[in-house]
Amino acid sequence: MAKLRTPLFNIPVYANAWWIGRRYEAITWFGSIHFNCSREELKKRLGSEGLQRTERHEHIHILQAESFRTRYVGFYVRYVMYWLRGLVMYRSATKAYYNIPFEREAYANDMKPEYGETHWKDYRGGNKQ
Repeated sequence: MAKLRTPLFNIPVYANAWWIGRRYEAITWFGSIHFNCSREELKKRLGSEGLQRTERHEHIHILQAESFRTRYVGFYVRYVMYWLRGLVMYRSATKAYYNIPFEREAYANDMKPEYGETHWKDYRGGNKQ
């Protein structure tokens, strides 16, 4: 079976990521994007406007991970740390998620095709969205 890749950034993609839960469409996992849909559905949607926005969002996460000396390990450790801190602060998993600086940067910029350099540290304080 041929590997599927995204049209904009040529990122490897995988379908049937049931483990991310129904709430999320996709997740960046060590340089690839895992989607919560069937392979057939993913193939149909690869060129769509909505999926390209998701691709740009996940590409921003890849840029963020690459900004760490330890790459994805550092990114995921920091990501979980921010989520746990938000969980304590907001008493809501959803609010904690949307206030992670990595997510705030990605959501604020996933409509910008030219966005190619991460500035996640600028999203650590206050609400930038």
